Amino acid sequence: MKTALVIDDEPELLELLHYYFSQLNYDVISFPDVVTTETVESISPDIIVLDNNLGKKSGGALCLELKNNSNTQHIPVILISAYEGLQKIAKDSHADAHIEKPFDIGNMYTTIKNVSMPSA
Repeated sequence: MKTALVIDDEPELLELLHYYFSQLNYDVISFPDVVTTETVESISPDIIVLDNNLGKKSGGALCLELKNNSNTQHIPVILISAYEGLQKIAKDSHADAHIEKPFDIGNMYTTIKNVSMPSA
């Protein structure tokens, strides 16, 4: 079974994404705050959904760390936020995709499909 790592400080969104990924047959691990690259390495998820606005560190900063780490750079990261400059943050942090909040669940599905099963 594939594993999704979801990191967001909004409990309702964590619950929604946990349910959504479960319906897509993912084992879901979620955190309400930023985690270390070592934690991500130990979980070894197949996909990460990462809020940009977190407590101690931004999701963009964590994404950049993950993309600069040879052990985690292959993991697709979807950066999510209501922040207006999300597109630039996603580009600068080398995120595989970004989704602005609030988002349509169909858009989330399309994005997940695009980053986890890229066409040949």
